[in-house]
Amino acid sequence: MCHQLLVQRPGKRRSYQVRSHHYNRLLDAPQTFASLGLPFALLSGCTLDCLGNLASASFALHSLERTTKTNMQPTEIMNRQLLSALILTSLTAFPGAAFSQDHSQDEAEIRTVEKQQEEAWNHHDAKAYATLFTEDGDVVNVVGWWWKGKAEIERKLTDAYAFVFRESALTIGDVQVRFLTPEIAVAHVKWTMVGARTPKGIPEPQQGIQVQILQKQEGKWLIASFQNTNSIPERPFPKGPPSSDSSPGVKP
Repeated sequence: MCHQLLVQRPGKRRSYQVRSHHYNRLLDAPQTFASLGLPFALLSGCTLDCLGNLASASFALHSLERTTKTNMQPTEIMNRQLLSALILTSLTAFPGAAFSQDHSQDEAEIRTVEKQQEEAWNHHDAKAYATLFTEDGDVVNVVGWWWKGKAEIERKLTDAYAFVFRESALTIGDVQVRFLTPEIAVAHVKWTMVGARTPKGIPEPQQGIQVQILQKQEGKWLIASFQNTNSIPERPFPKGPPSSDSSPGVKP
């Protein structure tokens, strides 16, 4: 996975493709550029930006400035060589501060998505529920049925609300969010439900936990993947087979 590096020069901005682990470590060493007095500089925060994931890219230090060496002074060439050496050193010397920025706003928006999930479910509105997903989002429900794409999610929920979940009520409980990148997050969402009328042979959903992968698209957080699981209170694993005393039988 790669990012774009945005370089600010007087009157000009240029972007370069950078592998994620290099990009993350460069966040710790922007002062390297300014200290060399080069004709461009990386400014912390506003000009060193993650502009999105790229399908493929390579990190080449020599591509930071496309000016040909024939137009450069010897001191500029030496400075660029020194810059390359210093950046390569910083990539190994400094730990990557991958996502040190504040995620409170994004987390609040994701919690809003979960509230919208509850509201759409309790209005039994399949269309509103499906709009919380990316176009290619998918759902694996509590019994392992796999629905692929927003259209199928809406269609399946329309059928589910016709009878089985027509009188159901969903309550979203604890929501825990962890960011993998600035545009991708994992959410664990606890829930409870009453009023479901599941057919014979299918367990009634009463409480569980969802694992969601969310993606930020055009400034909006959407669910890209959704795995739901019924849950029961955790208890210790048995250390062996049940004792004979606990097995049913006829006593003499």
